Amino acid sequence: MIGRNAAVTELGSEHHELVGPFAFAAWLAIHALLLTITRARMETIIEWAWQYFTGEHAGQLIDR
Repeated sequence: MIGRNAAVTELGSEHHELVGPFAFAAWLAIHALLLTITRARMETIIEWAWQYFTGEHAGQLIDR
């Protein structure tokens, strides 16, 4: 991922290149699918959508 609506990826054994918003969406989907708990997936997707459409970021929590 490069940034908002910007990403580059290669798919398949023939390395088809995918760029722009489609690659960005693929990046989001892959990372959401890697979450193990369904509730975590849903919360993450909702949070990402909120940040994407409003530009607001939730407060960050640093835990040691």
